Amino acid sequence: MPRQSASPERLARARRLGSLVRTLREQRGLSRERLARLADVSTETIRKIESGATASPEVFTFAAIMNHLDATIDDVLAQAQLPDVAPSPEITDQEGL
Repeated sequence: MPRQSASPERLARARRLGSLVRTLREQRGLSRERLARLADVSTETIRKIESGATASPEVFTFAAIMNHLDATIDDVLAQAQLPDVAPSPEITDQEGL
């Protein structure tokens, strides 16, 4: 099945998010390589996120990166002016268990 291309809006959000991640990394004096080692991801993953080539990074990957940038996902999404991700109904229903 062919992969669909991302909408212009989604690409713009990915670039805003990537720019913010790069800024946070640089403010903390980390190279891409060092951040990748700390977060246990590839340097290519960091590059793709920072360039906006990854429109939707995996949540656990993104959380690991944010942890080493001393930032929360919520704060970064707010700074990048991105909407929060709503929890799925299955997760919400299981919270009461």
